[in-house]
Amino acid sequence: MADEVEELRRMLEQRSREIEALNLRSMKLLNERAQMIEELQEGNRGLSALIAVAQAASQSLEPQQVLSLALDRAMEALDVKYGWIQLLREDRHRLTLTAQRGFAPELVAEISTMEAEQSPMAQLITSGETEMVEDISADSRDSLDIFRKAGLQSFAAAPLKSKERIAGVIGIAAHTRRHLSPGEVELLNAMASQIGTALENAELYQKTREWGERLAIITELTRIINSSLDIGEVYQGFVRQLEKVMDVDWAGVNIIDRQRNELRFLALATKIGSPWEVKQAVPFEGTATEWLAQNKQTVVEADLEQERKFWTDEFNLKQGIRSIVYLPLSARGEVFGSMVVGSRRPHAYGESELSLLEQIVGAIAMPIQNAGLYQDGREKIERLEAMSRLTKIINSSLDISEVYESFAQELKKMMDFDRLSLALPEGEKLQFLAVSPTIAAELPPGSTYPLKDTATAWVIEHKRTNIERDFAEERQFPIDDLLLKDGLLSAICVPLFYKGEVFGTLNLSSRRRNAYGRREQEILEQLAAEVAMPIQNTMLYQESKEREERLAIISKLTRIITSSLDIKEVYQTFVTELERVMEVDWAGVNIINPAKNELHFLALCTKIGSPWEIKDTVPFEGTGTDWLDRNKQTLVETDLTQEKKFWTDDFHLRQGIRSIVYLPLFSKGEVFGSMVVGSRNPHAYGEKEVALLEQLTGEIAMPILSAKLYQEISKATGNI
Repeated sequence: MADEVEELRRMLEQRSREIEALNLRSMKLLNERAQMIEELQEGNRGLSALIAVAQAASQSLEPQQVLSLALDRAMEALDVKYGWIQLLREDRHRLTLTAQRGFAPELVAEISTMEAEQSPMAQLITSGETEMVEDISADSRDSLDIFRKAGLQSFAAAPLKSKERIAGVIGIAAHTRRHLSPGEVELLNAMASQIGTALENAELYQKTREWGERLAIITELTRIINSSLDIGEVYQGFVRQLEKVMDVDWAGVNIIDRQRNELRFLALATKIGSPWEVKQAVPFEGTATEWLAQNKQTVVEADLEQERKFWTDEFNLKQGIRSIVYLPLSARGEVFGSMVVGSRRPHAYGESELSLLEQIVGAIAMPIQNAGLYQDGREKIERLEAMSRLTKIINSSLDISEVYESFAQELKKMMDFDRLSLALPEGEKLQFLAVSPTIAAELPPGSTYPLKDTATAWVIEHKRTNIERDFAEERQFPIDDLLLKDGLLSAICVPLFYKGEVFGTLNLSSRRRNAYGRREQEILEQLAAEVAMPIQNTMLYQESKEREERLAIISKLTRIITSSLDIKEVYQTFVTELERVMEVDWAGVNIINPAKNELHFLALCTKIGSPWEIKDTVPFEGTGTDWLDRNKQTLVETDLTQEKKFWTDDFHLRQGIRSIVYLPLFSKGEVFGSMVVGSRNPHAYGEKEVALLEQLTGEIAMPILSAKLYQEISKATGNI
């Protein structure tokens, strides 16, 4: 019995061990099954995430949208709160934050754009391998300070690859230490690979679309330029179309004139004004277009405030232009001009804009050259027609004052000016025979100016045109100060020839700098050759007419003087009549008393008072009449504030007299007195006035002598 019990006990123990072993195997199987289920679930999550990323890529071909959707799916699959994607720029040196989730604004600002070699991703970009850091605080790299300051404890990042090149990174981060399982690492790499492929497709789509859009733009711009041979008519529409794809605040097309060594503006469009105008020419040397002609390639100035390469840049900067691009226009391998585009923003033109602009100029170069040739031909025809009209106007009257305004209006159609004058030398003075100002001028028609202080004197001496480009920078002649005071900045003085000698000048001045170049010079010299003879005929007619008027005046003045033996009775009427042809503020007749060495005032007429009265006597010595007696010729003092020759001048100057003329009165070849005429204006008496006065004193000398004798006889007989 005992044996049976022992046997039973052993059997029970054996069975118990078998049951325990069975339980252990069951537990192991259950654990293995649970692990398999977990791995299957994790695989499913990864597969779902990869499918989600693929779906995100298929939903859009816009790179930004693809990256944002892909980042969201990756963060969901890996169950993290912080994630980001950065892309390498074309220069391969800078990373740009393209998408992020969970980061504070301060961290976003720090990593939005950063140098790749100084970023936390520097090691990954160099190696091309996934990087995991479970404890950022234990990593000594300075580049991780950005994450440390943001309170992040761990991160993992994988490279985004496109065409075997690293295009960027995708990363996840946590505020706690986080260990990624091999499966999670594999999932991150798989998603990075998928995002890289999606990014490549999106970029390819973007480039294809951009090329399509670019082709459409180039086609439209070429169509606009080709729509007219007058490029000025269509250029505004051309620039408006160009503004749809880039910044354009100022744009122009320039054509090189190699014969004149100038640059001519064929077309302009601006939002901010322009230092130049269409058809205006500027010196070619030192311009960007000269550089293009020499180097045959585009040049960009990224910021004119930082660097300026050409003299035109100063003017562009004053208009507010900060960045500018110059593109060569070429035909048969030679640069014939340029297209210029400028922006008020610095760094406005990058690789994309330059590539598009270079394609555009390649397409429009020939149409622009044709437009330039057409414009040259049209201008030549218009010039000939205008010359014919101008010559006809000048020939239509012998009195140039009657037609001068019509002449000026017609010339205005050909070139810019704010003041046009015809100037003729008269001895040491220059008379402005005709003036057509659009602004107030200090030199009206009929006014005179010292010849030596004018451009006309230089032109007479050198027998060629003189151009002054900017009075604010340089003034060649004293008269330029007056022109600058009137607001004028540039001028051209063109000679008028008669029998090989310069007899006058045609003068144009403008409120614009550099208004006159070779083109204007050629037009005006051709015009001067056409109108010189008619103007000379006008001058001869004018001289004949003035001679007749002078004789009439002299006859009338002589009649007044001879109407009475008491000259003081008629002298006021005499002077009033004289004022019709010249300025007279003070006038007198003096008689020499040789016995007493005195000067006796026979007659006086004044608007401003007089230091002396009729019948007064003054010492003869040191007077203007004393000088006349010794030299027997007329004397003019042009400005008493500048020079005084006689002691009487101090008295005249105190009365306000600025210019004065002394004329000798002759009898039998000897001076017996003088007639003196004064004005409050300097330079009041030119050759014309002096000639009239000399002819007049020749006629009235004997009547004045008779009046003197009459006065002496009357005094002797006691009637005075």
